[in-house]
Amino acid sequence: MPSPLLSLTRRVGIAFVFVLAAVAVLVRHNRTEPQIMVLGAGAQGTESFELAEAIAEVVNRHHRRVSLIVVATQGSIQNAELLRQGRLDFATIQADVPTSAGIRLVAPLYVNAFQLVAREDSGIRSLGDLRGRIVALPPAGSAGARSFWAVAEHFGLALDDLQAVTMTSEAASWAMGSGSVDAFFQTKVPGSAAVRESLQLDGGTIVPIDQAAAIQLRLPAVEPGIIPKGSYRGEPPLPAADLPTPVVWQLLATRAGLEPAVVNSVTEILFERRRELTELSPMAGFIRAPNMTSGTFMPVHDGAQAYYAREEPSFLQENAELIALVLSIIVLGLSSLLRVADQGRKRRLEEFNAEVLAVYSEAQDLDDPDAIRARRQDLVRVLARVLDDAEEGKVTEEGFQMFSLAWNAVDGSLRDRLALDRREEADE
Repeated sequence: MPSPLLSLTRRVGIAFVFVLAAVAVLVRHNRTEPQIMVLGAGAQGTESFELAEAIAEVVNRHHRRVSLIVVATQGSIQNAELLRQGRLDFATIQADVPTSAGIRLVAPLYVNAFQLVAREDSGIRSLGDLRGRIVALPPAGSAGARSFWAVAEHFGLALDDLQAVTMTSEAASWAMGSGSVDAFFQTKVPGSAAVRESLQLDGGTIVPIDQAAAIQLRLPAVEPGIIPKGSYRGEPPLPAADLPTPVVWQLLATRAGLEPAVVNSVTEILFERRRELTELSPMAGFIRAPNMTSGTFMPVHDGAQAYYAREEPSFLQENAELIALVLSIIVLGLSSLLRVADQGRKRRLEEFNAEVLAVYSEAQDLDDPDAIRARRQDLVRVLARVLDDAEEGKVTEEGFQMFSLAWNAVDGSLRDRLALDRREEADE
């Protein structure tokens, strides 16, 4: 049998090996290069790109396992396709853009408003006034162009009803100033710098787009919204009053197969590091948790959902009272069973004790040593049965000790009888 000192030495040695292994794992983890991931963010200079850069900077600041790189893209439609192909890990996508089954939501970022800006002298006061006019639209195939034609269709405008030219927002502002176009359409954040510049330089006006609730019937991702009074100038306010218009959320999306732990960490940074994000981009102040009843029906990534569900009560918390009741019933039932079992064990010991006393009583009337030895063998068989029951839990430790006292007393008495007989035989 090994000595206590040897056993202690072995335990210390095993513990030391485990400590070394743990240190090696930690060192390897800390030396592991961060995983490079790509965030598609639309064109440079846009609110989407600005916010994406802020997210990447804060994620890289606080996440050692991920290095997030922002790349310029052509916008939401291209981002959705690049995500589907696995060429992007994260991307900003406008909520009304169709996406494949392999794309998952991380968080809604901010609201884009449908903004129609017209020259003040154009006479355009509603979307229906665009008939026969030259209108600058976002590039063909972009989310902005898709949004315009969806709204135009609601008001009965077709491609042949106006002269559409595609150009960037900067080019559209210049074209309005030069009189080359009568109006331009953009899906931008209220207060957008690109729209503000056009309004200030060209003396343009913002045209309200009403019936957003009716448009939502055909485009569920679109919601009724407003361009707030004074969004582009405070005095005199521009617009002069809240203007109705459809709005749509800009989303942060990811690939369905991306590691949940990574998505969970990014989601946590979006909400737990909000102050750092807003210092880099005011748009971060609009980031919110998903509301699946409006805005988008894109399924939430498992990693993001784990963050959103962090404060939801667990099953045990939600059903605490029911579980307590069930446990009480179980405890009462077990108590009853234990009482029945205890009574059974007590009766069994009483039977064994009665057999021991019966052996003693029979032996008192015997003079033949062989007969006494036979009774002693009966006593041993009773002991064997008690030991078997003890191993099976049918006899308690306390009960066995009480039985042992009676058994030893009877066994001692029989041994004394036999010893006396041997002495008497020796004297003769």
